[in-house]
Amino acid sequence: MAAYLALALAGPLPSPGGGTMTVPGSGAVRAAVARIVPGGPPGPGQWRADVAGLDKEVLPVVERLRIFYLIPSGPCHVLEYPHGTFRDGAQDCGGDPAPFDAQARADYVEVTRAVKRSGVAVERIYLNRGGIVVQLEDRSWEYNWAYVYLPDRDSAPEQSRPEEQWTHVSGHWWFHRDHDD
Repeated sequence: MAAYLALALAGPLPSPGGGTMTVPGSGAVRAAVARIVPGGPPGPGQWRADVAGLDKEVLPVVERLRIFYLIPSGPCHVLEYPHGTFRDGAQDCGGDPAPFDAQARADYVEVTRAVKRSGVAVERIYLNRGGIVVQLEDRSWEYNWAYVYLPDRDSAPEQSRPEEQWTHVSGHWWFHRDHDD
């Protein structure tokens, strides 16, 4: 029984010949677990409102400051941008602690306030695939979800894994689901 549950919770599995397969009943098992352990993504009905908040509040600040990487809340505070790399917070935040100077602290406060005003639960912001990735907070063990701003693209990037999914929201914004490593 434990082996069945592990396979059911794993989602699509690679099979010989290059395809994928799922364990019968795995969708129902994952749905039951999701009801017990909440923390999934916003539904499609929420995407346009979230993107509007990010577009109005967060995107202008991230672009102006040219942020490479940001963790806006929680025990770790991280800001990487042309002014430097700054980290503080809990001991296990990764990398060497690099205290915020006055400018970095002011910039960090500005962008974290913009995130708060957007109303979107943001875990981190970073650059990837030529765009700005706004990864969402979640408690899922299966997937990561993000809004991705791709200013130089009119279509989604190629999928790198079968479970990866891109859904256009509006303008240059996409909703992205990818496997949680």
